[in-house]
Amino acid sequence: MKNVILIAARDYLCLKNKENWERYAGEHGLPEYETIKSKFKSWKQFKKEVYLFIAKNHKDYFYTPKYWDHHAKENQLPEAKNYRALFGNWKAAQVLVHEDLTLDEIKRKFLVSIAKKYPQHLQSQKEWDEFAEKNDLPISATFKNHFSKWNMVIELVTGEKVKEKRYTKEGILQVLSEHKPYLITQETWKQYAQQYDLPSVNTIVKHFGSFNAVKQKLSLNKIQKREFIKEELWNIAQEHKEMFHLSIWNFYATTYQLPTETAFINHFGSFKAVQDKLGMSEGECFEKSLKRMEITVETKKKVLLDLIQANQKMIETITGHWNLLESKRQWDPFAEEQSLPSYNLLLSLFGSKKQIKQAIFLFIALQNKEFFNNTEWDNYAKLNQLPMKTQYYNLFSSWKWIQQMVWGDKKESKKAYLLRKAKENIEHFTTYKEWNEHASTFSLPSASQYEFYFGSWNEVKKELGLKLNRVNVS
Repeated sequence: MKNVILIAARDYLCLKNKENWERYAGEHGLPEYETIKSKFKSWKQFKKEVYLFIAKNHKDYFYTPKYWDHHAKENQLPEAKNYRALFGNWKAAQVLVHEDLTLDEIKRKFLVSIAKKYPQHLQSQKEWDEFAEKNDLPISATFKNHFSKWNMVIELVTGEKVKEKRYTKEGILQVLSEHKPYLITQETWKQYAQQYDLPSVNTIVKHFGSFNAVKQKLSLNKIQKREFIKEELWNIAQEHKEMFHLSIWNFYATTYQLPTETAFINHFGSFKAVQDKLGMSEGECFEKSLKRMEITVETKKKVLLDLIQANQKMIETITGHWNLLESKRQWDPFAEEQSLPSYNLLLSLFGSKKQIKQAIFLFIALQNKEFFNNTEWDNYAKLNQLPMKTQYYNLFSSWKWIQQMVWGDKKESKKAYLLRKAKENIEHFTTYKEWNEHASTFSLPSASQYEFYFGSWNEVKKELGLKLNRVNVS
């Protein structure tokens, strides 16, 4: 029966129903529907065998539903939703396709395969993240969650051992003294250090006991922050267990005034150590986690919108100078010269440095909503000297969540973009074929993109108020 599976796999649509199969079987000299059911114990089992055969022949793409669907669409293969329906869930199908590998091993294999395609962008996490954001690829934090450190990723891809930097106390002080303006908060330093391959917060804490201790050594003002004891942190982690994923924790924590990942690292050695103690696996968010995250995003949005409304005139005044709000040292001389609010006044009104920036960034996004989509924003932002996507990502922990705040659903931003492009070229928005010819000439979205986001070609035309194409009914 292997030959039957092979021939059936050439056109999976033949498995849709009995009628489709009988027609296809007749054309290719294959057994009838009832014979197949008997040989494979059930029609569903036969369908599973064919779908697995297809996936195994394309298993270098059978990783995430999104990654698979892109490949499936280009090669006329079953979509991820077909596998979910047939096998109960995507992970069950993954384990059968990638035989002898665990889900974690499959994830690591996927990440390495992605990195191997673009080794030229692995020189630094900053370079990779900028490239990843533009191309909708996993960011460096995702790699670090599965490989513990970035250098390990480089070694797996290049096969060359990366020499790790070894720091002494004196060496750290020398490096930090050259970058004092960025030693504001742990979060500020973490982002800056990651971009320029400088000593991490963990390295500083290991050598000096705390982040504030090294600031005192360099005669910088100590930032008074609440100190958490280990037992208190453990209780918090247990209480919020379903949210204890690195990809969502910081956003969730700052929304509800909980300790960020750094507090846990300082007391437990690493964020993963707490996850292990909780029995958590990074990235495997459950429905409850995702639902709670949706509520968290809406909560944060309401907080920021209330701040914008309460301080609208002030925000309108300072928004044009958003890039100077990195520190008090940068802001105050400029603010004094321009008769603008001092940094301390802004802190008192907005609660924290992060919240000042989040309110302003959200205000900018709402004011420029039409262009606030994955495709156009970076070019538009560059032309208008606005924050780039990576800056939104760093501030909100995810481009997806700020999109949700602005649009409600990131798909809506894409749909708005597609409709605008269609209206700008309305005379060519007639038939599927004519649009594709025009789109390929002028680098516009293809007809299939419209079909994907709106459900059908006629549905888009209905949205545009155009005459619908005739649908053939056989």
